[in-house]
Amino acid sequence: VRIALRGHDMHGLTWGPDGRLYWSIGDRGYNVVNREGVRISDPTSGAVFRCEPDGSNLEVFHTGLRNPQEIAFDDYGALFTGDNNSDAGDEARLVHVAEGGQTGWRMEYQTLDGVNVRGPWVQEGIWKTAHEHRPAWVLAPVAHVGNGPSGLVHYPGLGLDARYDDHFFMCNFSGTPEHSQVKSFAVEPDGAGYRVVDVHDFASNVLCTDVDFGYDGRMYVSDWVEGWYQAENGRILTIHDPRHADDPRIAEVTTLFSGGFDSLTDDRLTELLEHDDQRVRLRAQFELASRGPQSIGSFVRMTGSGSPRLARLHAIWGLGMIARGTEDPEPAMRPLLSLLLDDDREIRAQAAKVLGESGWSQCAPDLVELIFDPEPRVVYHAVMAVGRLGHGEGIDAITEMLWSNDDRDLHLRHAGVMALFWLDDREALLALSRDEFPAVRLAVLLALRRSGDPAVSSFLQDSDPFIAAEAARAINDLPIDAAMPALADQLERFSSPASGTSMRDAPIEDRTALLRRALYAGQRIGRARDAAAVADVALLESNPIGMRREAVAVLSDWREPSVRDRVNGAHRPVVGERDVEGWKTVLARALPRLVRSEDVELATSARALAGKESVALDDSVTWSILEDSEADLRERVACLTQLHSSSGEGDRAIRSALDADEPVLRGAALRLLADDRPQEAVEEIADDLQRDGISLRQHAIGVLGTIDSPRARTMLKDLFGQTRTGELPTALHVDVIDAFDGQEGETPDMMRSLAFGDDPLARYRSAWVGGDAERGRELVLYHSGAACVRCHIVEGRGGTSGPDLGEVADRLDRAALLESVIDPGSVVAAGYGDASAMPEMIHLLDPRDVRDIVEYLATRR
Repeated sequence: VRIALRGHDMHGLTWGPDGRLYWSIGDRGYNVVNREGVRISDPTSGAVFRCEPDGSNLEVFHTGLRNPQEIAFDDYGALFTGDNNSDAGDEARLVHVAEGGQTGWRMEYQTLDGVNVRGPWVQEGIWKTAHEHRPAWVLAPVAHVGNGPSGLVHYPGLGLDARYDDHFFMCNFSGTPEHSQVKSFAVEPDGAGYRVVDVHDFASNVLCTDVDFGYDGRMYVSDWVEGWYQAENGRILTIHDPRHADDPRIAEVTTLFSGGFDSLTDDRLTELLEHDDQRVRLRAQFELASRGPQSIGSFVRMTGSGSPRLARLHAIWGLGMIARGTEDPEPAMRPLLSLLLDDDREIRAQAAKVLGESGWSQCAPDLVELIFDPEPRVVYHAVMAVGRLGHGEGIDAITEMLWSNDDRDLHLRHAGVMALFWLDDREALLALSRDEFPAVRLAVLLALRRSGDPAVSSFLQDSDPFIAAEAARAINDLPIDAAMPALADQLERFSSPASGTSMRDAPIEDRTALLRRALYAGQRIGRARDAAAVADVALLESNPIGMRREAVAVLSDWREPSVRDRVNGAHRPVVGERDVEGWKTVLARALPRLVRSEDVELATSARALAGKESVALDDSVTWSILEDSEADLRERVACLTQLHSSSGEGDRAIRSALDADEPVLRGAALRLLADDRPQEAVEEIADDLQRDGISLRQHAIGVLGTIDSPRARTMLKDLFGQTRTGELPTALHVDVIDAFDGQEGETPDMMRSLAFGDDPLARYRSAWVGGDAERGRELVLYHSGAACVRCHIVEGRGGTSGPDLGEVADRLDRAALLESVIDPGSVVAAGYGDASAMPEMIHLLDPRDVRDIVEYLATRR
């Protein structure tokens, strides 16, 4: 059973110009057996599917999407969709839905937070448009348009000014009408791919979810009216241009669709292939094609150079429909051979595409010649066609295209990869894996990745660091278990100054991508030598500091690794025997050196691991850090824990920490004392509660809630009473509530009921002071449920449907900040409508979380 976000479902059923049905699904994923008995499964990603009108030949057309809503074809048969962001500072994307394309999203990314927030999606920039170090196995989005793509439609051609010919209209849903709109844009060829032009707001101040065009020339827009969750008073709006209201062509469209196309003659249908409305052209094409081979002549006549360009394209697509529907495709396909030499690049490209999908293998040599066409779009479709037809003799031409392209045009690389994959000649691929040109080797690797071939491990030693990193991605992320030992062996390249020269000099993006996955592979395999290699990665100062810290984290989880992949969050429990004794030996060697690192986070993590596993350290060094008032607090706490667990001087360490004038350190000592001698801890807490420091008392109250003794319960009861009388500072109220929540029994339940009644906000009223700003920052940036950056700009990134939080403390005092968090509908910032789109945080955050968020927001000036 998988649980996904609301609304990430199936959407966007539409007809393709090839006569097939296309539709999308969000990242709830899919697992289905088609009519031909083939299982189609990916429970972690969204996709676009297609099938024949009768439901046969169901297949995945494009995958790796997060939450695509509608999909739409342009006038030239290219498919696009808008895909939504993951609320982690990434942006929504306009995606060219290319056949065989992978966009790179996995549902598990959504719950990865902290230093690995959203995993490779954010860490490796998969969501971004083309950039130098983006993973090669995914196609980059065309552009970032809007921040909440929903409905999408292609302008059919009538009802608006000529400016909108071949334009798209997309609903940008941002939670409030003031920041939502129907956007319009067009795409134009950019090599074999596309770029976006003429992006602008067509209709503003409407919380739109869907947009379409009627046969009456009007645009129809569904309006959610307000908020993310309110759905009780939606409405349908219409938009029209009165200057085109009397256009006779619009009246003709209405008549055609009301009367149907099946009664029209072949000649009339052929005429309609030239119509200005895309829907009319498509319906005429479909009807002609449904009449079978008798329509071949009509289509062929329309493909002539004297016909309008769009009519010629529809005729080509119609011939393709006939070819797929008959046992012998040659009569419908042979007329297209001459079009491969046409002066119009779009005619050449679509003729190649249709021939490739026809199954008529005799056309393959002509398509191979077309691979050397000067137009990238033609080359793209020619290469894809040769691959689809399984024409092995074309591999040399495909290879030549790859090295001449040299990875400059990512769509051409994608076509080459798909062709090599479809040719299904493993021997030829392995031979090409040693090609002198990196672009060829990379394409071979990506083709092998698609079949999960363990041979990708040979690329780990490639002289090009980008290719080596791409091999690591394939092995870990798919995963390819048979190649995992080879990936773990790559740790040796990062374990000493003399090893791994090529990776040591590589861009940090490539080093990090490979090293992160090699660390995890070593942990999965679990040999003593793997543990040693992981430790050496942590010790080698020339390695990226983030990966050195990750190496210590891997060692910390070695005995019982998480069931989730540390890279991408997938559920992958580690099975099999692990060399725990060898790991302990490694810890004894490495940790005494790691705790001396100048990086406080690394040293602290190493010291915590030493304490946890009772690894002996130099007590004199540990004592000096514990008693050094200038040392980092995290490291002092780690020293306290380590001395308590392994030195035999735990009592002395606790007393030293208790005597220090530092609330965090004293709080840590109190927790240890509460475990060892709870009554003595109660006495210390009683003393702390008489002192002035807020932080000191917060820590003391927190520990008090963990102690099960009559006196502790009495003290908590008294403190709870003081929160009601006002005797206790407000900054301590949340701590008392939290501590009291840990108590069970009739009396605590009764007191909570009397104090809070039925008001769900009562527990939060005191959360306006006393928080931890640093923890609040982490919650604002990374809490997946609250998703603050979905709507607000925070530290330069985020959405725009809520006000920028950059200087929020200049606009609101603490009381107002608290109110805006726990009751967002009470006051809405100017310019953001009458209702807040923000969800009720009391269902997502506890009082301590809210207090810390308010404390952080109070620093934003």
